[in-house]
Amino acid sequence: MEGAVNLIGLLCAMLIFAYGCYAIWDTNTVVRQAAPAKYQEYKPQAEASPGYAELKAQNNDVAGWVTVYGTGVDYPVLRTDNNDKYLRTDPLGNYSLSGSIFIDYKNQADFSDFNTVIYGHHMAYHVMFGDIGNFINEDYFNSHPYGNLYYAGKDHGIAFFAFLAVDVYQTGVYRIAVSETDRESYLEELRQTSLYTRPEIGVSPDDRIVLLSTCSQDITNGRHILAGKVTDETYPDTFRSDTAKTITLEAVTEANRDMLSTWVLVFLAAVLCIAWAVLKGREKQKSDRR
Repeated sequence: MEGAVNLIGLLCAMLIFAYGCYAIWDTNTVVRQAAPAKYQEYKPQAEASPGYAELKAQNNDVAGWVTVYGTGVDYPVLRTDNNDKYLRTDPLGNYSLSGSIFIDYKNQADFSDFNTVIYGHHMAYHVMFGDIGNFINEDYFNSHPYGNLYYAGKDHGIAFFAFLAVDVYQTGVYRIAVSETDRESYLEELRQTSLYTRPEIGVSPDDRIVLLSTCSQDITNGRHILAGKVTDETYPDTFRSDTAKTITLEAVTEANRDMLSTWVLVFLAAVLCIAWAVLKGREKQKSDRR
């Protein structure tokens, strides 16, 4: 009987070990598939980038490329006739849990609207729009003021002027293609709703803006929005030039470390349970002998 208990305990420990290995592999795979480094070969480096042209040829829904300097946000931007497809489809057209960064279907694909809403999943380990949530820290907001938006064959600057933490049902903020007569009131609503703003970045109804939107766990149905003014002037990336590669390596390392820590705790718990079961079995045997 004791041997059978020990065998069952050993099998349980082996199953937990196998599950832990699978969990680490699975997390590693998801992070690598969603990490910005995966798409760097397609990033526009010049006006006629062969890599970007290749991506565009594979998927005509590709509308541009968005980068937030110093973060993991460095991805192609997609746009199609609905907001469902790219929740679970990557820029190459493959099924993916991480989906893609995509423009609201009610916006124009050429960023000609006054305000363009861009969505991305909030994911851990700095991938997709996960780092947008970091802007809730005012110091982080102030130290990451610029980005880049590539479309129509050239780079454009993004000067981030506001960060918002809102409820998804605050439909006023999510109005698409605001009319000329409503633009000033819309900008005022953004300013009033924002947690932080940069007044020195003047934004007028004649400008074009982008809203990078992702989920937030801070409030029910919460959303984080990083609002930026699109400019013809581009801004230098004062962070490391290999941010995408560095983010990917850090993300995979961090994910593996977290999963390994979890696996170790689960494994130790299993060992304790097995030891308890064996001890109880021996106590029962002693009791039966009496």
